Amino acid sequence: MHSLQVCPPHSHIHCLLPFDFVGKRDTRPSLEGNDELCPPSLQKIISACWAQDPHQRPTTDEVLNSLTLVLFEGEGREGA
Repeated sequence: MHSLQVCPPHSHIHCLLPFDFVGKRDTRPSLEGNDELCPPSLQKIISACWAQDPHQRPTTDEVLNSLTLVLFEGEGREGA
């Protein structure tokens, strides 16, 4: 069985700092430039989940489907 292993993109930041940015400053951490740790396809899913308007965020089923596609995409690259 294959698994997608990704380190947290901001593991060097204090664990409560992202809450300060999201809750108080209304911003999200940048995922750009972390392609080695977080593939662009996964960055897209994460960014969608971080949409400011909760109604614009994907449903659980949509996230699951997207993650499944990312997993299959990764398996395809491993076999190449």
